[in-house]
Amino acid sequence: MSKVGPTKNQRRELYDFVVEEFKKLEVIEPHCIATMQITLENKREAALGCVDVLEVKFAAIGNPFSISMESVWSMCVLQRCHAMEHQYVLRSELLVGIFYILSV
Repeated sequence: MSKVGPTKNQRRELYDFVVEEFKKLEVIEPHCIATMQITLENKREAALGCVDVLEVKFAAIGNPFSISMESVWSMCVLQRCHAMEHQYVLRSELLVGIFYILSV
């Protein structure tokens, strides 16, 4: 699972969605799919545990500058883009005020 990406709540929703879809598919191959679905359900917190750690670290990064954890997440997502691509321009425009705070 990529460290940079959706927030904790979004990741939990996506994970739960996948588990629910596996539950629906159990009727096709119950002996195979049920095992995977149960394993996913039981490993949810272990799989998503890194997000809790990231939130603590991102809060520690943002607090000295009075920047929200969500803004730190957004800056990390921005790092996935190449500077000359359209996505970089769109995402960086949303963060202009934060970059100004950091440069002062």
